[in-house]
Amino acid sequence: MSEKKPEIKSVQIGDAKHALVHPGVRWYLQTRDRCKNGSGVLQEEKYMSALLANCLAPAVQIDDFGEDISGVFDAVQQIETFLGA
Repeated sequence: MSEKKPEIKSVQIGDAKHALVHPGVRWYLQTRDRCKNGSGVLQEEKYMSALLANCLAPAVQIDDFGEDISGVFDAVQQIETFLGA
């Protein structure tokens, strides 16, 4: 059986070009579960950090956006659209 190649797409995040890399359905589901608190509420900072670090190449951190909160939300929205979330 041949191994499936990861899905990759090129995007513009801020002033830089990045590759969106699909880490797999299982990774996405496990990450969403890990990013919830004891009451089952998604912890946005933890979730967004995981997406930026694992779905963009080169990886990005929230702090890389400085005070540009809309840039963070735009990047995460592009990632979620790419993942089909």
